[in-house]
Amino acid sequence: MMTTNSTSMNDKDYNNIGVDKLDTGEYYEAITHFNKAVEINPYNSGAYFNRSLAWQGINHPLRAIEDLDKAIELNPSYYKAFYQRGNINCDISKYDLAILDYDKAIFFNDQYFEAYNNRGHVNCTLENYINAIEDYNNALDINPFDKEAYFNRAYAYSELRNYSKAIEDLKKAIEIDKNFVLPYRMLGICQYNLGLFDEAKLNIEIALRLGDEDAEELLSLFDSYKDIDGLPF
Repeated sequence: MMTTNSTSMNDKDYNNIGVDKLDTGEYYEAITHFNKAVEINPYNSGAYFNRSLAWQGINHPLRAIEDLDKAIELNPSYYKAFYQRGNINCDISKYDLAILDYDKAIFFNDQYFEAYNNRGHVNCTLENYINAIEDYNNALDINPFDKEAYFNRAYAYSELRNYSKAIEDLKKAIEIDKNFVLPYRMLGICQYNLGLFDEAKLNIEIALRLGDEDAEELLSLFDSYKDIDGLPF
């Protein structure tokens, strides 16, 4: 942690101490130091960005957006600021704005895995599943070992009733981490919808053993749904 005589501190010093405070969850202290940083240097885009993180830490999303707006005004290619603003817009259900922010983040950094991934989440929320799949494709091109991206793409495929593709992705997620609990129940449901009843039941049982409480109710309904077109998600 940085310690400096306050009479000789510049904006970078205050910013660095603010980052230390962020790291320890001392958000109000962090804000105090970022205030000092931008008071000394109102063109320090990084200090505005960092203060936005502190505002988020104390659940002030609109204040965070104000700081991100300023950071982007000072640094129009600040892709991390666009990404962060996209996350906040998503959190406050301004999904169209979130998409635009992720678009900008990707424009300035086309290898930004998190931006593709989170834009995929928003597209799923908006039921734009084809767009979501394209986002997850791009994310997985950048990081082909991310189990959650495979799971998320599988969800999008399943919503389009493309169960075979969903199963491929779910198996890939499990291959990466066999203790990743989320894919097993969805895998069972997708297999069920393709008439693979024995495999489906096995995977739902695995989900239950791994602690997926929702799998227990699903397993109890399994036999009663055998003559019905699809298990409920």
